[in-house]
Amino acid sequence: MLEAVCEDLLRSGRYDVCTTRDQRVSLSDLSGLDVFDVSSSEQEWEMFQKLAGDCEGTLIISPELEGILCNRIEWLQKNGLNRLMSSLEAARICADKWQFYQFCLKRGIATPQTYQWQNDLTEDSEFPLPFPFIVKPQWGAGSTMTAIIESRKNWTDFLSRRTTEHDFPPYLLQPFLSGEQVSIACLISSDRLSPDDGKSPDRKRITWCPLTKQFFDGLEYRGGVVPYECGYEREIRKIAEQIVKELTGLRGYIGFDFLLLPDSDRPVQILEINPRVSTSYLGYRALASEPPAAWLVQPESGSPLQWSSTQVQFDTCGNVRFLR
Repeated sequence: MLEAVCEDLLRSGRYDVCTTRDQRVSLSDLSGLDVFDVSSSEQEWEMFQKLAGDCEGTLIISPELEGILCNRIEWLQKNGLNRLMSSLEAARICADKWQFYQFCLKRGIATPQTYQWQNDLTEDSEFPLPFPFIVKPQWGAGSTMTAIIESRKNWTDFLSRRTTEHDFPPYLLQPFLSGEQVSIACLISSDRLSPDDGKSPDRKRITWCPLTKQFFDGLEYRGGVVPYECGYEREIRKIAEQIVKELTGLRGYIGFDFLLLPDSDRPVQILEINPRVSTSYLGYRALASEPPAAWLVQPESGSPLQWSSTQVQFDTCGNVRFLR
């Protein structure tokens, strides 16, 4: 994903691009890309600050876990540096699954019932909902420390994981709902490449991406197929547009994950928003009329991106295959 974004920015011919890289990770030899290897989180943080201060814009590809994404956005915002993504206030609502649940409730947007776990998690815990249910971090990403709980044994196993793996409290509980998972994304750009001073008018441009079918192995996300027809495209787009309209401060690549429940009285339910570039970018870039990352930074024209009708399948390893 990082490599794809860097390649697209360079391919536009409009930008000089640099990035940090964990020295244990390999990147293709992209001509013109300045890569700064780091060997520790402390070294990465120091290099991030230096590069962000030297550049005209910063795009963060980082998980929401432990507030990492929001902490970086906050630092950019406090230092008056241009972030190519949402404001801190908007990012916090997206990244915090409890806040986003409250946001949806107040606006009548369909989303699974969610419970905030107030007490310590123990083997004898009493649950506010029946089996099966899902437990997940309030500030989570992907399927990290997320589990389907179908019995007391599953619950005990989950508690054991908390002692052997990295723990990410607090946790949320949701009913397990079996349905089809799809996603849609939008790119929200600006008419200027400069920090938001709160005074100058900012004419935002929005490009909506095609609908994507998501593939999972249990709870583990594996990729998807785009474009995809499910019969609920209009309802999905309507909910996503309402969120963009009412959640001020959104900018950059915004992904919306939905659950389809055809037999429910509310068949389209939103699960979460990702205020950052996600894996589906790999599929979208194969269909776009110009590099999406470059359009995101600053559109070459005022027109939205155009999408090919070709269907592609992509996975989390970066593989893309044309299906038609």
